Amino acid sequence: MKKKRIFWLCGLLAAVVFVSEGMSAAAGSGLLAKEAAASQLQTSNKKDGKEGESGEGSSNKADLSEAEDEISSIRSQRRSAQQRLENLKNDKNDLEAYIRELDENLTEVQEIISRLSTAMDEKQAAIEQTQAAVEQTQADLEAAQETERRQYEAMKLRIQYMYEAGDSEYIELLFEARSLSELLNRTEYITGMMEYDREQLALYQETCRTIHDAEIRLEEEQAVLEKEYAELAQLKEMNEESKTDLETLMGVKNTELGEYTAEINEANEEIENYTRAIKEQEDRIKQIEEKIRRQEEEEARRKKEEEERRRKEAEEEERRRKEEEERRQESIAASIAAEESGGGSETGGSAETNGGSETSGSSETSGGSEANGGSETSGGSETNGSSESGGSGAGGGSEEVPKESFIWPISSTRITSKFGPRKPPIAGASDFHRGIDIGAKSGTDIHAAASGTVVISEYNYSAGNYIMISHGDGLYTVYMHCSKLLVSEGAKVAQGDTIGLVGSTGVSTAPHLHFGVRVNGQYVDPLGYVSVP
Repeated sequence: MKKKRIFWLCGLLAAVVFVSEGMSAAAGSGLLAKEAAASQLQTSNKKDGKEGESGEGSSNKADLSEAEDEISSIRSQRRSAQQRLENLKNDKNDLEAYIRELDENLTEVQEIISRLSTAMDEKQAAIEQTQAAVEQTQADLEAAQETERRQYEAMKLRIQYMYEAGDSEYIELLFEARSLSELLNRTEYITGMMEYDREQLALYQETCRTIHDAEIRLEEEQAVLEKEYAELAQLKEMNEESKTDLETLMGVKNTELGEYTAEINEANEEIENYTRAIKEQEDRIKQIEEKIRRQEEEEARRKKEEEERRRKEAEEEERRRKEEEERRQESIAASIAAEESGGGSETGGSAETNGGSETSGSSETSGGSEANGGSETSGGSETNGSSESGGSGAGGGSEEVPKESFIWPISSTRITSKFGPRKPPIAGASDFHRGIDIGAKSGTDIHAAASGTVVISEYNYSAGNYIMISHGDGLYTVYMHCSKLLVSEGAKVAQGDTIGLVGSTGVSTAPHLHFGVRVNGQYVDPLGYVSVP
């Protein structure tokens, strides 16, 4: 009986194992089929995605290569334009140095002419003084000659009277004396009168000779002065001709300089166009690279999601396998317990029913929590980053620069060119006048319109010798075309101080002062700051 029971239990156990393995195999084959189908679908989708991405990626890479080739070509053209610009700048610098040398020579000639004019004025004054002295001497000579003539006539009358009257009158005059002292006095009177006549005659003759000699000397000095004046006039004429030649040559060179400036502007514009084209290509390359980067990130994300999905499927499969094994073991244990208690068939049925708990699939539905992965979309908190664009930098305004009370910078009040658009008076000059021109004689004093600090005192081929003074708060005054600079960079000047002399250096047609006012980096009309006296 006991052997039968053991054999029966072994047969039941074998049957349960057979049934359990059959169910497990069926479930396993179903799961494998399901996984194969899903894998095939995913592979198909991935293949289609890869083909689309491959085509789009190839197109993007071709566009990137084309853009890089184009930007390389533009850069090569820009390098050629920059080399041409550098050559033009070198030629322009050489020409500017030559013009500066001509300008210095012209200033030197102008100074020589000025000195010659001063010397001629001094000679002319000396000639006029000498002429006045000659005329005065001639008048003195004529007066002395007249006095000599009268004295001579009076003396002739006395001599004639003495000759006609003889010595008897003098003897009578002596005998008529009433005393010896009167006799002696009359004798002395007669002798003194005759001696006086002789001395006066000699004195007037000497005076006439002295005046005559002075007249001759003054006439000689006047001749020398007139000769020197003629020589100075000749030198001045020669220097005036040199000045005219230099001005003509400077005009030609300024025309050439204007042509160089125009070519440089064209080259700069060409380089700017190349630079814009390069930036456009660089932006295009960045867009293509950004697109490729996003595609690569998307590909990496998809790969990561695929790996995560496979990992979760593998974990789920392992969980199901373990649950199935546990249920199988529980079923066997339940069958054995039922056999021992004698109610094996019913309990076996209940065990089978318990096995039905597999269909509850609660663990599978719990996978719905994956759907809750949508919580990743709660990353919308990233939109809070928009608070960074709050733009606290807005609203920053600039304060108005206060105007200082200025004075007119020069004694002349003749404005020859006002602020604003104009027709360039000479090649190389601007068609928008950034100041006012005040015509004045070369060498006229230039005064600081207001107190401040000298920030520039140097030569420039266009502005010539020029000065810039800072008055604070972004306010500056500019004084151009000086013949001489009397202040240096860094010097402190007070309102009205003489800072330079009027000239015609740089791009200029005649001696004048270009006076400008600059506020916060922009030139404004100086007549808004100064008034014509």
